[in-house]
Amino acid sequence: MQVELPGNQSILIVGCYQIKIGIVIPVRLESKRLPEKALIKFLGKTMLEHVWRRTTYAIPEIETVIVTDSTKIVELCKNFGAKFLLTSKSHINALSRIGEAAQKLNWDFYIVVQADEMLIDPESLRILHDSINNNSTKSFFNLVTSL
Repeated sequence: MQVELPGNQSILIVGCYQIKIGIVIPVRLESKRLPEKALIKFLGKTMLEHVWRRTTYAIPEIETVIVTDSTKIVELCKNFGAKFLLTSKSHINALSRIGEAAQKLNWDFYIVVQADEMLIDPESLRILHDSINNNSTKSFFNLVTSL
């Protein structure tokens, strides 16, 4: 692509591509150990809303989408302003649900934050995002912290 600059100058850009990174939060209500866990309130907000707020605070310049099979979660998302995708109820796990969402979102990289990761460190998400941006030829990234 040729780009014209002031003063009759131009530059040729070859192979320029901006990667698309997004955060996806899979959530369901049918947990065996603690049903409707994502709806439990802490300090006046549901667990899901806390997770969504931490992710959008961490990297506000990228899209965060909640993926769910629950109309109850969809209504909750509408109440606090989150983007969402309603998926099939047939998924056997979160990865399967994300797979369906990926067909619609069409991002290059997906940062997956589980709906019960209420205490995820926003700085860790920023580091992960920057690592993806700086190493986009790699296929997988995993956020690991010491205990």
